[in-house]
Amino acid sequence: TSASATIDPSTPAVVTLPQSAVPLTVAARAGETCVIDVNGALYCFGQGHGANVEPIAGVKDVAKVALGGAHTCVIGHLPSAALSDPAQLICWGDNTSGQAGQTAGTSVTTPTAVVLPDAAPN
Repeated sequence: TSASATIDPSTPAVVTLPQSAVPLTVAARAGETCVIDVNGALYCFGQGHGANVEPIAGVKDVAKVALGGAHTCVIGHLPSAALSDPAQLICWGDNTSGQAGQTAGTSVTTPTAVVLPDAAPN
């Protein structure tokens, strides 16, 4: 679809997730949509994914997802984490201003845990 296309709400399209995943929650930005399934897997489609609904292999046990202009953040686990480990803030994508949680610079190409500062004293 072009940027000037009008969405026709009378003809919605069903999006089928891979592996018969059951969607739980959805987040969208201008050119991309991501869905968390009931098992905490993350699937994204749209810009950068071609015509595919792609599983995002760099995260698991995802509870929340947020999409910025060109970066993505989730609350979940990296693939190496145990289910008993505390959930982490994990981000990837454009990081020119540090918006993916790393030192400002180039893009963060793979899901990367954000190190949060210790809580300030009361």
